[in-house]
Amino acid sequence: MIACGDSNRQPENPSSNPLYPSGSEQVQRGQIVTVEGSSLLEAEVVIIDAERLVVLARAPVDDQGGFVVSVPQRPSYWLGVSGPYMTTYINTAFAFTGEAITVGEPPRAQAAGKAAQAAGILGDVNNDDQVDIADALLVLLYTLERVSFVAPNQGNISLGDVNEDGQINLADVLFIMTYIANPLDPTLPDGIGLAVAVDQDRAVLISLYETTGGDNWGDNTNWLTSAYSLDQWYRVETDDAGRVTSLDLDYNGLTGSIPEVLGQLNNLKFLDLGYNYLTGTIPETLSNLNSLKFLDLSYNALTGEIPEALGQLDSLKTLYLNQNQLTGSIPEALGQLNNLRGLWLGNNALTGSIPEALEQLDSLQTLWLGGNQLTGSIPAVLGQLDNLQTLGLGYNQLTGTIPEVLGQLNNLQTLGLGYNALMGEIPEALGQLDSLQILGLNENQLTGSIPEALGQLNNLQTLGLGGNQLTGSIPEALGQLNNLQTLGLNENQLTGSIPEALGQLDSLQTLGLGHNQLTGTIPEALGQLNNLQYLNLGHNQLTGTIPEALGQLDSLQYLVLGHNQLTGEIPEALGQLNNLRGLWLKGNQLTGCIPLALQALQAKASNDLDDLGLAFCQ
Repeated sequence: MIACGDSNRQPENPSSNPLYPSGSEQVQRGQIVTVEGSSLLEAEVVIIDAERLVVLARAPVDDQGGFVVSVPQRPSYWLGVSGPYMTTYINTAFAFTGEAITVGEPPRAQAAGKAAQAAGILGDVNNDDQVDIADALLVLLYTLERVSFVAPNQGNISLGDVNEDGQINLADVLFIMTYIANPLDPTLPDGIGLAVAVDQDRAVLISLYETTGGDNWGDNTNWLTSAYSLDQWYRVETDDAGRVTSLDLDYNGLTGSIPEVLGQLNNLKFLDLGYNYLTGTIPETLSNLNSLKFLDLSYNALTGEIPEALGQLDSLKTLYLNQNQLTGSIPEALGQLNNLRGLWLGNNALTGSIPEALEQLDSLQTLWLGGNQLTGSIPAVLGQLDNLQTLGLGYNQLTGTIPEVLGQLNNLQTLGLGYNALMGEIPEALGQLDSLQILGLNENQLTGSIPEALGQLNNLQTLGLGGNQLTGSIPEALGQLNNLQTLGLNENQLTGSIPEALGQLDSLQTLGLGHNQLTGTIPEALGQLNNLQYLNLGHNQLTGTIPEALGQLDSLQYLVLGHNQLTGEIPEALGQLNNLRGLWLKGNQLTGCIPLALQALQAKASNDLDDLGLAFCQ
């Protein structure tokens, strides 16, 4: 039994107290022997008198797991802590029979516990937010009765390894007791709290190693090697005090689940476990990492829901959870991450609507939710995220119209809304996004005409509007987009002719106008597009001949002109296209013969020359 708080108790007769046996012997589990001297010259002693703790040292562990303790045989010495306001003693050789343990906590003990915690000691074994006598006694019981004793919150019992020897032993208990006895005494050993904290970090990393198959990692240099400090373990960084601040193990072959104990690395600022083979759920305990600024768990096989508790990571700036198998809805609590700049949740199996609470993320620069199963409409409040540079909502099941207020996002560079079920017209307001470089609205159900205002987006590099129900003609204004590299207008209901102005797009690499209702001739000006690699004008109602000028497109790899109403002969100049890999011409009214220079292309699968019914020129 354990008794505490009895300051009037008198010392017992040594002859009747098992704490004071008469002879030297080795101490085994469940038994403590105090003797005069020791047969082990290296044994260190702990001396505790009735007024205060005078000397602190370690109690060695023998090969059998027993403990060797030596103190002078004096009735006034107690194994415990004594002070003006409290006395703790333990009798009957620390026998533990499963009965309830009652530990008195006088005012001094509570004050000392709070002071100890403020100094950084992490010996709170019973999880009551104090480091006090109860914690010391629980660790001691666990030390002496390891076989039968189950400590509360046993997952954290390793926090009691104060002396960093990889074991929880009597020395650890006495360390904690010492600090509780007089936490502000300058004569106490320096760095008691720090030693506990660093040891905790080491224990957490060991648990991570064991849980995620560390022996099979791509690189585990120095891990679990006690001779090296933590900052010498592969991709571990620490601060000047030795606390772990960065853990970067991406692309390293980690398997298994993420251990909950990672939440105890309370100085951690950077955690990257991306591009591994991790499974299981995201531990809620990660919400304890109050200093964390960067969290990357992307490209794994994590399942379950995103914990609401992650909304407590006030310091977090970057959160990558994309490319997993996460389910459930996006937690509203993520809207509390006031410092968040990047949120990547794409390519999971998330459902539900986009939370309006995300409007509170004033610092957000990237919001990537694409590749999920999100439903509902695009919240208009996203138009209030003034710092937003990237908004990716593609490949979901979003409905409704595109909010006009998105045109207020002056810093927006990428707007990806493709592969949803959005309806209505393209807002003219999108033409105000001066910083926009990528606009992807393809594969929706958008109607109406292409806004002339899009021709004002001078920084635009990609314009994807294919796979909608757009009508009207192609605006001449698109010819002003000097930086445009990709123009995709395929699979709409566009009418009219192909604007000559498109021939001014010097940077254009891809031009897709196929599967529309375009009429007129193919503009000679398209032959000026020196960087063009892909030209698709197929499945329209184009007339006239194939322009000789297309033979000037030295970079062209694929040319699709099939299923129009083109006439005349195939220009000899097409034979000059040395980079051509694919040519589709059938479904027209072509005559004459096929230029002999195209014969080498016939052997490739990507052509329909055999279907033209024309012979090669001789």
